[in-house]
Amino acid sequence: MRYLWRFIKFIFTFFWRLLCFIREFVLNITFLLFLFLIIGIYATISNENYARLPQDGLLLVNLAGKLVEEPTNNTPLKMLSNELLLGKSDPKQQDNSLFDVVERIRYAKNDNNITGMLLQLDNFVGGSKPALDYVAKAIREFKSTGKPIYAYGTNYSQSQYFLASNADIIYLAPQGSVAITGMSTNNLYYRDLLDNIKAKSYIYRVGTYKSAVEPFLRNDMSPEARENAQRWLNSMWQSYLNEVANNRHVTPDVIFPDIDTLYKKMQNVAGNSTVYALENKLVDKIIRLSDLNMLLLKEFGSRQENNSYKYVSIYDYQIPEPTSKRNKIAVVFVNGVIASGESDNDTAGDVTIISQLQDARLDNTVKAVILRVNSPGGGVTASEQIRNELVALREAGKPLIISMGGVAASGGYWISTAADKIIATPDTITGSIGIFGLITTFEHTATSVGIHVDGVSTSPLANIHLLKDIPDSVSKIMQLQVESGYASFLHLVAQSRNKTTNEINTIAQGQVWIGSDAKQNGLVDILGDFDDALDEAANLAHLDKDNYQISWSRRQPTLANMLLNALNINMQSTVKNAITSVIPVSLLNTILSIEKSNVITTYSDPMNHYIYCLDCGYTN
Repeated sequence: MRYLWRFIKFIFTFFWRLLCFIREFVLNITFLLFLFLIIGIYATISNENYARLPQDGLLLVNLAGKLVEEPTNNTPLKMLSNELLLGKSDPKQQDNSLFDVVERIRYAKNDNNITGMLLQLDNFVGGSKPALDYVAKAIREFKSTGKPIYAYGTNYSQSQYFLASNADIIYLAPQGSVAITGMSTNNLYYRDLLDNIKAKSYIYRVGTYKSAVEPFLRNDMSPEARENAQRWLNSMWQSYLNEVANNRHVTPDVIFPDIDTLYKKMQNVAGNSTVYALENKLVDKIIRLSDLNMLLLKEFGSRQENNSYKYVSIYDYQIPEPTSKRNKIAVVFVNGVIASGESDNDTAGDVTIISQLQDARLDNTVKAVILRVNSPGGGVTASEQIRNELVALREAGKPLIISMGGVAASGGYWISTAADKIIATPDTITGSIGIFGLITTFEHTATSVGIHVDGVSTSPLANIHLLKDIPDSVSKIMQLQVESGYASFLHLVAQSRNKTTNEINTIAQGQVWIGSDAKQNGLVDILGDFDDALDEAANLAHLDKDNYQISWSRRQPTLANMLLNALNINMQSTVKNAITSVIPVSLLNTILSIEKSNVITTYSDPMNHYIYCLDCGYTN
């Protein structure tokens, strides 16, 4: 009888849970349908409302979040999904298209209704040094028209101050500061972790400086990797100081003195960061926001409906669509770790990129292609698939220009070898010509908990298993394949750069270079930005400047993707806020860097061969 009642209870519980699932499913579907209806109505109304917003006075550059490479589709649908699920709780999670920001600033430059600019960047997270340079260039172009530019901040970060330094007047809030600290690059090393869990990594590499495998082998940087990283980081930091110092009409040592001088200067002001910033000409005036608002109201007039000065946010500033032209220069993005499959926010998927390149190749209106590379590399297989399609594009007679962004190294440089011209900024991180193989097994981990694997195979190659040692014969073959891959890499670069493989080998070995050094070493053709890439593409395609339009290859996210992404950001923000009440922020950021390292995506090549640069990044 007891078993009968258990069976009845099981049946009842099963059907009750099934009923609950059906009820929740129906409610969720109903909610989504209702949401789609609201979004559709909102999209229609918003298109009209945006056109009615005042488009005069100051251009308020109130960037929030970080600069990203790919242009975004800032449709009402996307904005509503962010507002509903992300809201205003954490504006620093927002992405800003580098090219959209620059386009709006440049249009405002010649807009007679826009009479000045205010940089208010408290929520701006930053971007790569080349991205910041490109925005700063647009700000200086605006400034050249004679329109005034002001900057206001409560606590300027290093990235915020870089843009603010281009202003005519830099204002700082009382009790504010300018946090110029220098640049650093840090990686996680987990040799001890692997030892503790009894995991075993099989490493096959070529290149003295190829440091991407060091986290599996060491608990710290090798001397070679340290020397290489220190060299390019010092060069980039000096570039930052020179540009800011030039903007402020002072010497670099005023912007950032040596640590002893800094300490003495801070002593002289009793540790007051606000007074220090003013006395050392980092800012021009200390002022409350309310007082600044009054100054701007007098200079630019008032908006009667809300009694504020006349302004339009860069997010609300509407610019007309460019005149359609038959000739096009297509721009395709390789943004993130290069891997097999579709692209997403962090991954440059070969399937997506190849499809976009094929569209450009087969479109008769596309006369040239710019490949915008912002990638530390990834898998050999995916990189080679993309390179092959680039070769096909050139064989079709269409000029191909590589425009390097913040980083175009390892796999990012592998695909660049197919180009007619390679253009990098002086601070682009590039090179890292090297290759490695990586397989991690857990045979000892499994044995320690009583799990054993055994079986039969027709050859050692067929017997590779996650829970088995890799035979020496297989390891020898893997090393030979990696050496062959390195030889292929050298050959591709040598052929592309009209040099011998021996010449390339001396600047390869996994060494990382910034753009200015890469130009001296012959790895790039021109030092310049995206504008220079456009000019070069038009020149090779024999197009007049006013006789073509840019065709951006954009990923088209579905509504479900946008909602899920906004929900994911909101969840991350909520969880992070909750955790920081228990765990120090510095420790939490270290933990989160594991997730940001994209280990699963990075080391997922079907052949276990990788052209990836670990040290191609910095933090500030």
